[in-house]
Amino acid sequence: MESLANSIIENIYLNYQKKLFNYAYHKLNDENLAADTVQDAFERFIKCFSKRKDLSEEALANYLFIILKNRTIDISIKIKSRNLYCIEMEPDEIEQLRYGPCLEDMATTLLELEDVKHNLKRLSPKQAAFIAMKYFGGCTDEEIASALDIKISSLRMLEHRARASLKALSKN
Repeated sequence: MESLANSIIENIYLNYQKKLFNYAYHKLNDENLAADTVQDAFERFIKCFSKRKDLSEEALANYLFIILKNRTIDISIKIKSRNLYCIEMEPDEIEQLRYGPCLEDMATTLLELEDVKHNLKRLSPKQAAFIAMKYFGGCTDEEIASALDIKISSLRMLEHRARASLKALSKN
């Protein structure tokens, strides 16, 4: 019975591994992260396999795709939430945050974030709202313009002024 289960898992792996990887890579845009996510999905699938043995191979493959989809969503959310703290950081600093920064770097980033939050209080209400919505809330330009009841062209000027004011306040 166990060799039949191993055979089913092996067939699913051989038939779907490439498709799973392509899906994860498409969603995460990172080859290593996609490979790790597929491996994690297979590990979770194998742990749950004993409860799902009665299903067909196709149904099991669909179950595996659902696990992978949920894992890519979870990872994407983690990456995006970490990236909210990456205001005007260099790409290599963002990569470091993605794969686990050292405590010193995290402390520096948190101090900078606290500095930004403190300086938001010193901006005009519209500028503060823009910065909060754009960089902390993850809102699109259209959503921000609608919320602030301004045109997109006015939003560009507001963005420029808000960032310049925030930069000037950070230097003081």
